This record gives sequence, structure tokens and C-alpha cells, in this order.
Amino acid sequence: MFFMFLIGCSDGVKTLPEVPVGFAGSIFQEGVSVTLVEGAENPDGFYTGSTLNLVAEVPKVGLAFKLVFLHSDGDVSGFMKSVVDNNFPLDELFGDLAAQYDALFTFIDPGALLGYGGHPTVYGEIEIPKFFEVPDGDAVQLVDVLTGEYILAIAFNELDLNTGQYTDWNWYYTTINILGKDYCETLVEGNKFCLDDTSTLCHQNRLSHIEDCEFGCFDGSGGCKEGNPGDIRCIAIDSALQKANDDGFYEEIETCGFNGASAPLCFLAEGDTDAACHSCVPDDTMCEGDDRLVCGADGEFAVEETCEAGTCLASDSSECKECVPGSQVCATQDADGNVVTDILLQCNDDGEYVANQCGIKCLSTNVCLGPPTELPSAGEFDIPSIN
Repeated sequence: MFFMFLIGCSDGVKTLPEVPVGFAGSIFQEGVSVTLVEGAENPDGFYTGSTLNLVAEVPKVGLAFKLVFLHSDGDVSGFMKSVVDNNFPLDELFGDLAAQYDALFTFIDPGALLGYGGHPTVYGEIEIPKFFEVPDGDAVQLVDVLTGEYILAIAFNELDLNTGQYTDWNWYYTTINILGKDYCETLVEGNKFCLDDTSTLCHQNRLSHIEDCEFGCFDGSGGCKEGNPGDIRCIAIDSALQKANDDGFYEEIETCGFNGASAPLCFLAEGDTDAACHSCVPDDTMCEGDDRLVCGADGEFAVEETCEAGTCLASDSSECKECVPGSQVCATQDADGNVVTDILLQCNDDGEYVANQCGIKCLSTNVCLGPPTELPSAGEFDIPSIN
């Protein structure tokens, strides 16, 4: 990856090198060491945000770039904002021409070959960044520095003492482990943690995403909360009524349909602020004695009509029927008003009459004399009142 800093450059300055732009074509040499100055100690590495003391041993004459480069394969890399504090002023060498470079470069002369005293190291305190600023069109995107192994390097450009010219940039480096926001201590494999409003799992010292929590993450378990404290819900229409406690987890507050409760159904009815236990689902019907009940929008039954005695039959659509199942009566006239004496009307299990023609006649005791024959329809006969 390339990462470039643009600075002004006078055409009259030909002896200073260009600013380093990355690792391409570079030579790497070990020679950097770091120690923790400020931040939590951890044998696994250094946390982002920690302050480190850096020393780079450079055994040659030349210029070092004060910004430290942080690099990890597969992750965003770039120069850190920390500038190492090397006190060699460039104007001793370059006069006024060095003013624009003094903030970013320092001169290294281990053996005092140029007569300015020995300067064998690049040193200073640096802070491990928590994120890199990556250009994204006209905006800047913040990309987290995540847990992993990183190269921490100082760019150095050797001065050719024979020609007075500089060579290519080389890099002095060390490898460090950085512990980012995704780091966790795997005390017990499978521990869950809350990261903002996300439930995560700690696996091999990495936080692995489990799920985003709609109602927030509970620190006590690392799991997602089920609702906002005080929320009321029904899991199913035949379930118990539940209320979310102060931790955001639901607890049963009413059994509804269990243990013979009078309000067996759990749902949010019209007019309810919260879900509640109700007697019925709107538009359901039932019989209570001779009364036909219909469930209203409020989830409660009300009398819709009163049926003839014994004719309210319970079913999927309980309703008043024309007769009491098992009863029978002799018809006295047909639909046109003609007298009939041989028709027996019998009430079936559905509360509907079936017409039978008696072999001889229908007796006053409401039974046939002679074998009956079932007729196609009972609607051709008037149905007498049953006393």
C-alpha cells in the first residue's frame, strides 16, 4: 500500500530526497525497538491508544523521516500522526532552505563524519492509533486498527558522501502485536461480550460478531436484551403474558390460557395500550345456554341473540338452529297451506329438520305409523311449534 505526504518543494533544493511513499522497492533492516510508556500492560501486545518509546539504531549518515509507518498485510496501513522527537536541527546543514523540512526530517550522523556531533539514533514517543483516516471521495473514512501483527518502521535515506546525493528510501523496522477494539481475553472459550449494541463471542482473543441488538446488549451475559423495560408482550395467542424487567428480559406476569384461566388468549386487542389476556378472538362465537355470544373488537364476548330453548349449538360458527337435535314432530300442513297427516320432521345433529313420509300416518305422539321414507327436503312443510 502507498501512503503519500505532499509538502512544498523548492526547485533550488536538489540535495534533499522526496518524501517516502511506501514500501515498494524498499530494503528492510531490523533496528527498531519499542517499550511501553503509558497504557495497560498485556503480554499479548500493545493496546491501541498506548504510548510507546521508540528507538531506531541507524548506523549510516543520512536523513530519517520523523513519521512512523504502521503496516499490516490485508489491513489499512499508513503513517502514524506521532512525530519522533530528534533534536538535530536541519538548518545547521541546509540553512534557510531546510525550514520546510525540519518538522518531518532529522539528520543522522553516527560517527560525526560531518563534524556536527554524533547522532546515531531516531528516538521519541509515539502513540498507537485507534484508527486511520482514509480518503473516501471528498470525505474521510475512519478505519479501525484491529488486532494483529504489524510492522512498525522508520524510513531512512542514506547520504552518498562522495556525491552529496541521497539514495532510495530504506526502512528500519520491528514487528509488534497490536490489540485493537476487537481484542478480548479468552478466559473461557465461548464467552460472550457486549460491544456497543452488539453481542459478540470471544474466540482465540478475537471478538466475533453474533448479532446486532435491537434493544441493547446486556453486560451481565453478553447477550441481546429482549425488550425495553416495562414492555409487555405475548409470545403466542395461547401463551402467558410477559413483561420486560429492568434488565430488558421478559418475565411471566399472567398465565392467560393456562390452569383454567377465564381469559385464555393473549394478544393486543383494539383499545389496548399493551397486550393483555382476553376471553376470545374478535368475531369468534360461542353458546352460553340459549344465548349466542359474539366476540367484540375488545376481545370479550357479548350476547348477540337469544335462541329458542335448546337450539344454540356450539360449532366453529355457533348459531341459533331451527330445532333441538334428536327431537321430532308431525307436520300439519305443507308450504302451500295444504293439510298433511303423514309427514314426520326429525331434527338431526346439525339442528336441521329432515322430512320423513310415514307408511300410514304421523301419530299425535310424533311418531310414524308404518315404515317412514326420507324425503329430499323438509322445506316444503311448515314447522309447527313444539310445546
